[in-house]
Amino acid sequence: MTHPINDQARPGRWGRAALAAALLALAVGPAASGLAQSPPALAGQAVILSDIYAVRSVLVDESAESEARAKSIAVERGVRTAFQAALERVTLRADWPRLPVVDEVRLNAAVRDVSFQNERFGGGRYLAELTVRFKPEAVRGLLSEAGIPYAETVGLPLVVLPVLQSGAGPQLWDEGNQWLQGWLARDARPALLPLVTPLNDLSDIAAISAQQALAGSPEALARIADRYQAQGVLVTVARPGIDANGGARIDVASNAIGPGLPGVTEVDSFTFPPTTTLPEAYAAAADSAAAAIVERWKQANLIRPGQAPSRITLSAPIGSLTEWLTLKRELEQVAGVTQVRLSELSVGRAVADLDFVGDAPQLSLALSQRRLALEEDAAGGWTVRRSR
Repeated sequence: MTHPINDQARPGRWGRAALAAALLALAVGPAASGLAQSPPALAGQAVILSDIYAVRSVLVDESAESEARAKSIAVERGVRTAFQAALERVTLRADWPRLPVVDEVRLNAAVRDVSFQNERFGGGRYLAELTVRFKPEAVRGLLSEAGIPYAETVGLPLVVLPVLQSGAGPQLWDEGNQWLQGWLARDARPALLPLVTPLNDLSDIAAISAQQALAGSPEALARIADRYQAQGVLVTVARPGIDANGGARIDVASNAIGPGLPGVTEVDSFTFPPTTTLPEAYAAAADSAAAAIVERWKQANLIRPGQAPSRITLSAPIGSLTEWLTLKRELEQVAGVTQVRLSELSVGRAVADLDFVGDAPQLSLALSQRRLALEEDAAGGWTVRRSR
């Protein structure tokens, strides 16, 4: 989706000092770090690797001399559309222009399966929604051949708190908060870092206020995160204005807060032509602000082509062989992990060699998204244990 955003007016990723200072002073105060000491409940079950390469709700609508031919054309085009979406999901936006374009043979070889929903036929026309699942190893191979890094670590969700700063003061759940409405209306797509916009109901209002969000109240942030079973929150503050051409200007500061996060902060300024309505501007700015946070998440978890695996020896407290086997399966599903080999099993402890692509901070971040904590002791040894 293309937005009428003037990129030349943006102050650049991480922002210029003046805008950063002005907005972040309004955004989240030092007290926000307290959330790490009192983390909210984390969401559901971890996403398995194959889900990253599943693209759902691909709409197809084709006509031909027969319904069978129309379906064949629709599936071919739908699979290619899904393939592009899968590649964009795991790669940086800067690399999208050089994503691999493959022939039908290689594309079909990368497909694990295709399923169909809401099929309709008639008069040589075929309509449906497709779900296309790709083979992770095939996608990795194509990206590696093209020399394009990729990320596979799926983050636990963040709850988005869109605070509007205007002449009326800070607004969060207020009816006039067009920044919140922009997030509700944005073009949300599945991403490696899920962003959940609140329902804006009485429970949300009771959980946290605009002032508490701006102050970074640990208790209030934990309440709203717990309500949505998220690992933390994204406090995003918008300040509207008018640019030199008479169009809307929206300055945005977004700060991700919570355990297992790489300290993501984004400051941006978006400008729009005078013909753009305010609801359109807020939805476009929300879409771009969300994309910027997801982009930073990918950057923190990149796997580079040709990168040799590293190896560390892990110790894990366990209570039984079954517990170890469960942990081993979970470790094998962590992005970047290539092999887990048990070297010692005793009462209360397992020791294993773990091969992974990336560095220790990347591995620690990936493990934290599965509610596993990686700890280094004074002697340089590593322990993995379940976190809260």
